[in-house]
Amino acid sequence: MMLPPAFLGAPIAHRALHDRALGRIENSLSAIQAAVQAGYGIEIDLQLSADGQPMVFHDYVLNRLTAETGMINQRRAAELQNIALTDGRGDCIPTFAQVLACVAGQVPLLVEDHLRL
Repeated sequence: MMLPPAFLGAPIAHRALHDRALGRIENSLSAIQAAVQAGYGIEIDLQLSADGQPMVFHDYVLNRLTAETGMINQRRAAELQNIALTDGRGDCIPTFAQVLACVAGQVPLLVEDHLRL
């Protein structure tokens, strides 16, 4: 499958422009804002919350990037939005809606879903 031309003019930041040393955790709003500012296309990952809201998070479990444990799909969106990403700038797990508002069509967005219905 070929990517649309909008994806071919600049690098695509995998899980956004993350850099743990700078406090930008993968798929965080800080990493997404950095990618937008750099003019990079962005690849993000979606998981569904327990109440069916798409959350921007790669893993099925919380423990690699947060101080919490358990499956992301067993928590409600309101709770997930308050879970801090470790080693970050205070970012929490964003909703897809928050990411769309942040990107606001400024750069291409490639969405990989891990949605388990």
